[in-house]
Amino acid sequence: MLRLLLAAFLVSTVAAADCTYNGGDVSARWQVSGDKLTVEFINKKIGNNQWTGIGFGPNMVSIPHSF
Repeated sequence: MLRLLLAAFLVSTVAAADCTYNGGDVSARWQVSGDKLTVEFINKKIGNNQWTGIGFGPNMVSIPHSF
């Protein structure tokens, strides 16, 4: 019985990946569960008539970016 519970826990842990980023006033949290991706992005210093964004790619090191 203990082996079955341990196996169920390991499968559920591997099936859902939860990642975070915190860079001062900007934070992001994303979770992958099966084929579903959930993203939460917060920018505490955003004001009226301003915009912000977040991007994802297969190789984040070589992604070009502009500010």
